[in-house]
Amino acid sequence: MHLKRGNRKTGILFMTIACIVCLLTLSCAAQTQYVIKVDALVTMDESGIRGNARVPQNGGLVIYLLPSIQLDENSAGPDERSREGIQIISPIPAPPGPVRLTVRIDGRLTIVNESTVVIPGSEVTGYIAESEDALYPDGIEAGRKEYHAVGPGEEQVLEFGFFVDQDTPAYPIVSRGLFRVGIKIWIYPPQIGDASISYVLEALTVEVSGYPFGFIE
Repeated sequence: MHLKRGNRKTGILFMTIACIVCLLTLSCAAQTQYVIKVDALVTMDESGIRGNARVPQNGGLVIYLLPSIQLDENSAGPDERSREGIQIISPIPAPPGPVRLTVRIDGRLTIVNESTVVIPGSEVTGYIAESEDALYPDGIEAGRKEYHAVGPGEEQVLEFGFFVDQDTPAYPIVSRGLFRVGIKIWIYPPQIGDASISYVLEALTVEVSGYPFGFIE
């Protein structure tokens, strides 16, 4: 399994993400399952996974995850790195229909409302795109989750898990074995004034698994 971003310098970092590679042999070759779990926090700077941010009344706060963290307080949109996310090459090349190839995207971001105004809610969306496409706006949703309002001084855990298999719209991209992954978090704008939060990204993983010989009876 390889993780790369073409010939870009930042791609060197993500080759180190493949720190957890498990080969689980259940019985014979026809039942061999490959599981690759990418821990995205491994290459993120400690100062980047926690901090403080403003949630403007005009537009709210957008947080882009992968390959690092981008805080967009001014509705400027994703920068070049965030648009690309991370590129993953699965060890399972262009499998036939019966092969059970899946992708899981899991994460947990804890926020604390440090202001005196209510944050009306938020949403987390996972994206998957073709290897040569930008995640934003070309990516397909891998899943979306919405969260309730956060009052002054309250803590909220934005925990999410998106699952892609052959029954989901993003599967045709994943099945080619070469794709990009990214996460977009939108914290909704307060109705009265700006808000401020502190945040900690506690977990972010991408897991690819499949049975490359699953079509053999």
